[in-house]
Amino acid sequence: MSLTTKQVYMKKYSFEDKLSIWEKVLDKNYPLLKSRSTITMQSTGLIAFLFGFVFCIILYSFTKGGATPTNIVFAVLLGMCNFWAIYFFVVNALLLVITRKINNGNSAKSQKKLISTWLKMGFIRWPNKYIIPTDDVKNFKSDAQQK
Repeated sequence: MSLTTKQVYMKKYSFEDKLSIWEKVLDKNYPLLKSRSTITMQSTGLIAFLFGFVFCIILYSFTKGGATPTNIVFAVLLGMCNFWAIYFFVVNALLLVITRKINNGNSAKSQKKLISTWLKMGFIRWPNKYIIPTDDVKNFKSDAQQK
C-alpha cells in the first residue's frame, strides 16, 4: 500500500529527523524566517508589555484597597498570560539569533545546539510550509514510505 504525501508528512518523525530537516530549511529560507520572527517578536513584545502594565496596575490596587477573590483570580490569569507572551518572545528571539548567525555566514549545521533548543522550547513541528521538494526531501520521503 502506497502512502500519500499527506500521510508521509503526518507520520511521526524522530527528533533527529526534525532537526536535520529544519537545518536544511534554515539554510535555504533564513530571510523569510528572520522577517517572520521579527514581526512575531514585535507583536508578542507589545502584548507582554500591555499584560505586564495591567498586571502592575492591579497589584498596585491591591496595596491601596482590599483584594477580592475575583481580582486575585484575574491577576493570576493575567500573570500567566504575561508569562506565556514572554515565553513566545524568547522563543522567537532564539530563532532571530539563529537566522542572524546564518546570515553572517555560519552554516545551520554549526548552529545545531541552538536549533535543537529552539525546536524543544517552541514545540516546533515538521516544516511542511517551508519544504521545497528537492532530491534530499524526495529521498527522505521515499525512505519514510519504505519503513
